Amino acid sequence: MKSRRIAFFCVYAGLISLTACGGDGKVKGERMAYIEEQVEERIKEYKRILDERCQEDVLEEANRLTDSILLVRARLERDSLDKPPRPDKPDKPEVKTIIDSVPVAPLFIDSTELLRSDSNRIQ
Repeated sequence: MKSRRIAFFCVYAGLISLTACGGDGKVKGERMAYIEEQVEERIKEYKRILDERCQEDVLEEANRLTDSILLVRARLERDSLDKPPRPDKPDKPEVKTIIDSVPVAPLFIDSTELLRSDSNRIQ
């Protein structure tokens, strides 16, 4: 940054010395005014470029910080509990047998016995 300013001032001083060597005072004054105007414009342009770069750097840094803050916040707000373990299988229930004293009778009459008894009668 300083080296560019020094270069601008060297160019400015060189142009002043060149214009000082010749011509009318009026032409000399116009040249000096033009040179000063050009130097001021270059300095303004240089400052504008520096401001833009500085603003870009600041925005990039702010973006980086914002991203890192959001990541930290998301990690902190994350549910820290793991999934609960699977429950154990329940024990098999005990099978209770009922002691029944009633004899089991058939629900339906056996039709084959009826046919046999009818066939015996026919003969």
